[in-house]
Amino acid sequence: MNGTTTWKWTFLLQSTWALWWGAAAEAVTPSNVTKVARVTGATPSGEALPNPNQTHTGYDVYGTDLCIVWDKGGGEVFVLFGDTFGAGWCEAAPS
Repeated sequence: MNGTTTWKWTFLLQSTWALWWGAAAEAVTPSNVTKVARVTGATPSGEALPNPNQTHTGYDVYGTDLCIVWDKGGGEVFVLFGDTFGAGWCEAAPS
Protein backbone atom coordinates (compact mmCIF):
# COMPACT_ATOMS: atom_id res chain seq x y z
CA MET A 1 0.00 0.00 0.00
CA ASN A 2 1.21 3.50 -0.69
CA GLY A 3 1.19 6.23 1.97
CA THR A 4 -2.14 7.72 0.89
CA THR A 5 -3.93 4.38 0.90
CA THR A 6 -2.44 3.50 4.29
CA TRP A 7 -3.74 6.61 6.07
CA LYS A 8 -7.17 6.19 4.43
CA TRP A 9 -7.47 2.63 5.71
CA THR A 10 -6.17 3.64 9.13
CA PHE A 11 -8.73 6.44 9.37
CA LEU A 12 -11.56 4.20 8.14
CA LEU A 13 -10.73 1.43 10.60
CA GLN A 14 -10.35 3.80 13.56
CA SER A 15 -13.59 5.62 12.72
CA THR A 16 -15.52 2.38 12.29
CA TRP A 17 -14.18 1.01 15.56
CA ALA A 18 -15.07 4.24 17.42
CA LEU A 19 -18.60 4.29 16.03
CA TRP A 20 -19.17 0.60 16.70
CA TRP A 21 -17.90 0.62 20.28
CA GLY A 22 -19.01 4.15 21.20
CA ALA A 23 -15.52 5.26 22.19
CA ALA A 24 -13.72 8.38 21.05
CA ALA A 25 -11.28 7.83 18.20
CA GLU A 26 -7.67 8.80 18.72
CA ALA A 27 -6.46 11.88 16.88
CA VAL A 28 -4.85 11.14 13.54
CA THR A 29 -1.92 13.42 12.75
CA PRO A 30 -1.01 13.39 9.07
CA SER A 31 2.64 13.56 8.11
CA ASN A 32 4.46 14.36 4.88
CA VAL A 33 1.71 16.84 3.89
CA THR A 34 2.19 19.85 1.62
CA LYS A 35 -0.24 22.76 1.30
CA VAL A 36 -0.83 23.47 -2.37
CA ALA A 37 -3.57 26.14 -2.47
CA ARG A 38 -6.21 27.96 -0.44
CA VAL A 39 -9.68 26.48 -1.02
CA THR A 40 -11.97 29.12 0.52
CA GLY A 41 -11.73 32.67 1.79
CA ALA A 42 -9.35 35.57 1.33
CA THR A 43 -5.58 35.19 1.33
CA PRO A 44 -4.17 36.31 4.71
CA SER A 45 -1.43 38.93 4.65
CA GLY A 46 1.93 37.29 3.95
CA GLU A 47 0.53 33.98 2.69
CA ALA A 48 2.07 32.85 -0.61
CA LEU A 49 -0.34 29.99 -1.41
CA PRO A 50 -2.34 30.33 -4.64
CA ASN A 51 -6.02 31.24 -4.15
CA PRO A 52 -7.63 30.25 -7.47
CA ASN A 53 -11.23 30.09 -6.22
CA GLN A 54 -11.48 33.62 -4.75
CA THR A 55 -14.63 32.50 -2.90
CA HIS A 56 -14.67 35.59 -0.68
CA THR A 57 -15.27 37.91 -3.65
CA GLY A 58 -17.11 35.64 -6.09
CA TYR A 59 -19.48 33.89 -3.68
CA ASP A 60 -19.24 35.68 -0.28
CA VAL A 61 -17.79 32.48 1.22
CA TYR A 62 -15.10 33.26 3.80
CA GLY A 63 -14.53 29.76 5.10
CA THR A 64 -15.84 26.37 6.19
CA ASP A 65 -15.07 24.14 9.14
CA LEU A 66 -16.12 20.74 7.84
CA CYS A 67 -14.48 19.05 4.90
CA ILE A 68 -14.83 15.49 3.70
CA VAL A 69 -12.46 14.35 0.96
CA TRP A 70 -12.68 11.08 -0.92
CA ASP A 71 -11.10 9.52 -3.96
CA LYS A 72 -13.82 8.85 -6.55
CA GLY A 73 -11.39 6.98 -8.78
CA GLY A 74 -10.51 7.70 -12.37
CA GLY A 75 -8.28 10.59 -11.28
CA GLU A 76 -11.10 12.48 -9.52
CA VAL A 77 -11.16 13.60 -5.89
CA PHE A 78 -14.40 14.92 -4.38
CA VAL A 79 -14.45 17.52 -1.60
CA LEU A 80 -17.65 18.24 0.38
CA PHE A 81 -17.89 21.27 2.67
CA GLY A 82 -20.37 22.16 5.40
CA ASP A 83 -20.89 24.84 8.05
CA THR A 84 -20.00 27.56 5.55
CA PHE A 85 -19.99 31.26 6.50
CA GLY A 86 -19.62 34.56 4.69
CA ALA A 87 -20.86 38.17 4.43
CA GLY A 88 -23.96 38.70 6.56
CA TRP A 89 -23.95 35.09 7.78
CA CYS A 90 -22.49 35.94 11.19
CA GLU A 91 -21.24 38.94 13.13
CA ALA A 92 -17.61 37.78 12.96
CA ALA A 93 -17.44 37.86 9.14
CA PRO A 94 -14.84 40.33 7.82
CA SER A 95 -16.12 43.39 5.99
